[in-house]
Amino acid sequence: TLISRSGYLFCRSAACRKTCLERRRAASPAADGIAGCSLFLPVGPFCPFRSDFWSDPSLQSQAEEMAIKQQREAELTARFRLGQTLTPEEKSELCSSMKASSEYWISNQMRLRYADDFQALESFKITEVKLEPFGFSMDTLEALVKWTPEQVSCMLEGRPPTPPPAGLNMMKIQQAGQSLPTIMSLSDMKKFSSFVAEGSEALQSELVQEELKTLTTEHQALISLGSNYRQFDPRGKEAYLDQIALVQERWKIFMTRFQLMGELNPDFLEESQRYLMQVGMTIEQFNSLIQDVHQRMREDAQKEALR
Repeated sequence: TLISRSGYLFCRSAACRKTCLERRRAASPAADGIAGCSLFLPVGPFCPFRSDFWSDPSLQSQAEEMAIKQQREAELTARFRLGQTLTPEEKSELCSSMKASSEYWISNQMRLRYADDFQALESFKITEVKLEPFGFSMDTLEALVKWTPEQVSCMLEGRPPTPPPAGLNMMKIQQAGQSLPTIMSLSDMKKFSSFVAEGSEALQSELVQEELKTLTTEHQALISLGSNYRQFDPRGKEAYLDQIALVQERWKIFMTRFQLMGELNPDFLEESQRYLMQVGMTIEQFNSLIQDVHQRMREDAQKEALR
């Protein structure tokens, strides 16, 4: 049995959803998920279609302001690590900036964690899943982020260090080392150029234009539908994740053709590569992470159904 929501067909029963997905996968050899895929796909932070959650002007303004402050913070931190003496004013500026950055990150994660929106929850889960190999939970990371500015303040002012919060394993923190800042940045939604360059020869075909238009329209509608993801019942959440999986598979097929034709936008590829270098991942690892995140969200929905 199928029910329609905003133009999308959702299978009512788990068995039916599984059967439909298996049929689609059997019909397309490429439809086996995106784990290990070497293509830059419009998924996760690469998705060009944004829900209303991300369009709040005040939040965008705050993010831009914090980016400027963090650039200055990075400059002062680098000088301090190189053994350069900071003036009292610079020390105060660094401590204040680190505290503001900490509070901003924690409040932003809180918004993502409890949002109704699918993309927001997906962003939160990206960080959560990426932390697990290091033995960290999001609660642990938030405690660390909150404690760090005070610790740095003690160092700069020559005061005895404050003890870490209960539950923080300093050995694990040292092992995670430089990975934590990059993991913390994974939940940021980035803006990338279109993967199709203007004037692309591949788009001269009306059939290709229509296929791209249809795929784009349906993906945008799916993202819009996900603005109330948390309010879906467990079956609805699984059905939504089924639709996300299917649209990813369609992009995978579509973009494989563009890649083989050499028609992917060089700007998009350069920006995507730069982002992956910043977060220390390959595209295969990134796509596997997104698939793991969606699987975790599916498991959460299944647990919810058992309550």
